[in-house]
Order: sequence, then C-alpha cells, then structure tokens
Amino acid sequence: MSSVYVLIDRPHGEVSEAALGLLTLAGQWGDPVAIVLSERASDEGCDRDSAGIEPSEMVALSRAGAVEIIVARPVGVSPESGCVVHSGELMTDAATAALSERRTAAELADVVLASGTPEGREIAGRLAVRLKAAVITDVVALLPVTSDSGFRVKKTALADAFEVIVRSTRRAAVIVVAPEVASAVWAKTCETAVFRDVVPRVRPLKCPLRMGTSAIRVVERRARDMSERPDLSKAKVVVAGGRGTRGDFTSIEALADALGGATAASWAAVSAGWCSADRQVGQTGQRVSPRLYVAAGISGSVHHRVGMQDSQVVVAVNKDPDAPIFGIADFGIVGDLFTVLPQAVEEIARIRGRIGT
Repeated sequence: MSSVYVLIDRPHGEVSEAALGLLTLAGQWGDPVAIVLSERASDEGCDRDSAGIEPSEMVALSRAGAVEIIVARPVGVSPESGCVVHSGELMTDAATAALSERRTAAELADVVLASGTPEGREIAGRLAVRLKAAVITDVVALLPVTSDSGFRVKKTALADAFEVIVRSTRRAAVIVVAPEVASAVWAKTCETAVFRDVVPRVRPLKCPLRMGTSAIRVVERRARDMSERPDLSKAKVVVAGGRGTRGDFTSIEALADALGGATAASWAAVSAGWCSADRQVGQTGQRVSPRLYVAAGISGSVHHRVGMQDSQVVVAVNKDPDAPIFGIADFGIVGDLFTVLPQAVEEIARIRGRIGT
C-alpha cells in the first residue's frame, strides 16, 4: 500500500483529536504516516531519545493507526538563541523532506492529510506549492479508491449548501479535512475499536532553519489565557451571543456556566471587538457540533449557520420574529435575551436545588 502522510496538529503540546481522526481516515487509503513537529530546536539534530514526542503521544498515534512517526526538529539554531520558529514554515519543510525521501514510481500518488484549522490551511497552501500538488479543502469524507477514479473526496461547497465529489488530476494532493469531521471520526473509533498498543517506527528528521530566506519572523509567543469553561471545539453545550448583546456578554456567560458549556460569538460580535476571535463560530471561524447550541441575539446569517448547523439541538432567542435563525432552530423564543437568559439561569438553579445537584 502507498503511504498517506498526516500532518499532526498539537495545540497546547498535545496531539489533537482531529489529528487522531485524520490518521484513522488515512487508513482507508494506505499506510498512515504521522509527521509530528517537535517544539524544541537543537544544533545537534535529533535522536530517538530526545525526538520531542511523549510516550503517551506515541501510544495515541499508534492506536489511531500510524505505522510510522516522523518527528521533525529545527536544526541550526541553538536553544539559547531565543529563536522562535514559525511552525507553518517548519511543518511545510518537514513534510516536503519526508515526501521527497519516500517518493517512488511505485506509489500511485503522494497524499497528505491536514486539519482545516487556520494553521492547517496555511500549511496546506504552502505544501501544495512545494509539491506542485492539488489542494482540496472543506473535505467531509474520503471515498473508496478505484483503479479508474483514483483518490476521490466529498467536500462542501457554497457555504455548505451543497456536497460535491471531486478528485485530483495531479499526482500529489493535499487534502484538508474539516476538523469537526476528523474529531467525530476519532470519537466514533474510540467507541467501537479494540486497540492494540503496538509502538510504531519513530524516525527523526532534521529540518535546517532558513532564517535568512524566510519571509516571516516570529518575534514573540504568548500563552493564551486558559478558561475554566470547556474548549469550544469539544464542548457539548455552546451559548453564543451576537449583535443583540450590544457588547454585554454577562447573560451569555452566566447561562454557559449554568449549563457547564462554552461561550461563543458571531462574526458581528467579534468584529465589534466584544469577543476574541477564537470564540467566533461561522464560515470564517470555528465549526461546532454540540448537543445543545443556544444562539442569543444572533440573526442567523448564512455565515453563522455554516458554523453551527450540525448541532443536535438549536435554541434561538431573538427579539425579531422574522430572524433567519428561527428557520433552523428546534426551539425558538421571541424575546429580549437580557430577560430570557437570566430567567433560564434562575430556573436551572431552582431545578438543580430541588434535585440536589
């Protein structure tokens, strides 16, 4: 079988569920090979004992189906230099080097899977240029390979209004899978699979830094303030606010805390500076699929619906009875969110007090 390379996303230093889902999907087309970016730089290169990947991560990658793990580390700058590496460029270099070493005439094509995060999309574009490859985004499913059709995928188009089947006409292809789809694949795998802890091959890969030729220089990294609320991409309950909040997210946060959920915002709220960009749900933000999605003060434009329409239950609160959000809501409340949401919080507290939880 041909190798299918998977770019491993490691937010906060841990392998993401989306990356594990990508490895599982890669097994449909060939032997999954994980490309992992080490966060440590070294002048001495890298070896198996200091490759920059934890044993627990190796086990997780193995369970997801990886037959080999390529660990890339920047070489050429000492750790004492304070160099901050642009991970997008480094991952592109690592993937290019890995594929160049393995490319053989016997393989039908070079296929790389990446997660559709902002950084994953950036890397996909860079890598496609390097490989002279096709790049296909917003992929929701990999289709079976046949001798006459090659590699085919199903992707969304026109703000998720359609699903189309496409295939690459190039020898190499970079496939960008929607992160929520990959995460769902891994969640389903965990429910049904019986895992065998077989340690895959680990191969260090040196990646010389091209400090003089890079068009991007990272001068500083700051740790993001961590919230006690669930991660938006994984939350089972999401409470989102829009233009109707007028910048006051107090009621949004109170209801989210009462339900043990995450807070989110529409594009309008983020553009107005009322909420940080990592909270945005929509076509240019995150796409979520919680069990419960509460949209308060959000009109429900196509831009926003794309990001939350896969939610199991949608509750809309809006003063405008003709707001488009009611068209996809399972439950709708026509009213002022500053009145409705506090009442909901009080009722939740009353019910919990009655049942002792």
